[in-house]
Amino acid sequence: CNVQQMAYQLWHGLPWLGTASKQRLAAAAGLAAASVAMLPQRHRLLGASSTANCDTGAAAAGPPVFLRVSYTSTMRGDVTVANARLQSIVANSVGKNVKAKLSGHLCYDSVLQQVWQVLEGHPDTVDAVFQQIQADPRHVIDEETISIENVESRKYPIGWGLRYCEFSSNGAVCTEASAKESPLLQIAYKSFLTVTDGEEIQVMEAIIPHAMLKNARCGVTGWLLYNDSTSTVYQVLEGPPAVVEAIWEEIRHDPRHTVAAESVMRKRIAERQFPNWSMSMDKVEKSPWAAQNY
Repeated sequence: CNVQQMAYQLWHGLPWLGTASKQRLAAAAGLAAASVAMLPQRHRLLGASSTANCDTGAAAAGPPVFLRVSYTSTMRGDVTVANARLQSIVANSVGKNVKAKLSGHLCYDSVLQQVWQVLEGHPDTVDAVFQQIQADPRHVIDEETISIENVESRKYPIGWGLRYCEFSSNGAVCTEASAKESPLLQIAYKSFLTVTDGEEIQVMEAIIPHAMLKNARCGVTGWLLYNDSTSTVYQVLEGPPAVVEAIWEEIRHDPRHTVAAESVMRKRIAERQFPNWSMSMDKVEKSPWAAQNY
């Protein structure tokens, strides 16, 4: 392989590894500065035009159907300024993403001013949009959380453009007048795992399959984000009010986590926001360096 191909394989072969870590590995592998430029500071995503295979006589694989990128970042400014900026970003992004055939999801913790976002679509389109996101001075991206995957199908419906969920310190019940007679209830909350022995991710992986089956039987849909770096859970549940309330009672009394009471939001909804998932889970992986307390 030439050095550019080696750099490409380092980037795409280890999608769970943060950029800084990959650069350290590249240096340890003896890749010259010119080759490490294949993993640039702005993380240019290598798409269909890149060559990943070594010259072994095998034909190069075809271009990926879709590229999926996720990351976390912290908004700059105080809480009010950060929230206004993010609302503006979301408002400007939804229509543009639909036109560009991008889909994705954005979760914002307004207390911590932390953003989690995932984008998926044509590799060239995702590449261009992600470069704009990285250059945006309104936030600071945590490089260790960047994840890049070549995928064969979308996880997030293309009609979404950008689904947006906010978890704030406002615990007031939010019931829209137009949805008062709706047969659906949505509850969203944030919590922190109480497990501290390094088995946090195992706890989550044990919970999700059970929740998926139970929710499917009860007509409940939803979404969950788990940040392994902070042991924080963000979840949305929606469905028939009595069923959602019963599930919520179990969740809030579960000793494996502590619910942030001020984050709990209830509202009646006219239609489901997550109709395709009995419970979908996304997660922010803890970097190998953080896991070893480096």
